[in-house]
Amino acid sequence: MAQAVQVFAAPGDPDGSLPVSYPAWTFDRWVYLPLWDWYLILDEARRRAPDLGGLLSTVSGSADPDDPVEKSLQADRLAALIAFVDILADEFAAGVDLSAAQAERDLGDYNSTVYAEMLRAMAEVLREAYRMQEPFEAWNE
Repeated sequence: MAQAVQVFAAPGDPDGSLPVSYPAWTFDRWVYLPLWDWYLILDEARRRAPDLGGLLSTVSGSADPDDPVEKSLQADRLAALIAFVDILADEFAAGVDLSAAQAERDLGDYNSTVYAEMLRAMAEVLREAYRMQEPFEAWNE
């Protein structure tokens, strides 16, 4: 059985690449993250900023085939989300103890700097959507 993943796809040529690539997570203009770890990041994001953390969760999409995968936000809201993800990534990079939450969910032992890299990879998709003024796509499978 394959591991469940969270997927983000930047607008533009799907065979192109993102301006900044994170080899563990980025493939062309797509970002693939381990889903259960992404949920842990989302919980931390909502704890730190309920409004923007909730928005991050909403734009992550779902596995529901009736839920559209294309995500479009007004420019100011998208800019605020990008800034929030950048701050969150910096906080994770500085060190956040997630061991209790990881153990509770029976997750691996990624340290918070790996989660910071996941956030930075995802932020590149948001930046491209902002730059191109086009929707991005997000879903989990």
